[in-house]
Amino acid sequence: MLDSIFRKKKEQTKVLVVDDGPNMLHVLTKFLQRQGHDVIVAANGKEGLEKAIAEEPDIILLDLTMPIMDGKQVLRHIRNHSVIKDTPVIMLTAHSEPEHVNAIAEHEITDYITKPFDYEYLLQKINEALEDRRKQRV
Repeated sequence: MLDSIFRKKKEQTKVLVVDDGPNMLHVLTKFLQRQGHDVIVAANGKEGLEKAIAEEPDIILLDLTMPIMDGKQVLRHIRNHSVIKDTPVIMLTAHSEPEHVNAIAEHEITDYITKPFDYEYLLQKINEALEDRRKQRV
């Protein structure tokens, strides 16, 4: 029995959620945990980058507009870090204007989703990104 508990824990996907909105962090955490993910949260970009390096998550959900360090700055640091550079990043943003989308796209994001979003759609995008990463590792 203990073996199956440890195996289940080991198979959990580690998701880092970086967002300065406490409500968004809470709702995303609860939703992702119900889906069986291990969730790590950060309330600003600097904290998010530190946790990304320390925790090496399987995927990162990253808000674009945050204090201290915005999502573009965090993403630039992630892509330049030897250990986490290939981590899938889904940008969560309230900005859908072409100039914002183009600005984020140049930093090799996996995908972007505009707020407010459908949680099932987000889950689909997470699963697609994780599956693509698994294929790349094989």
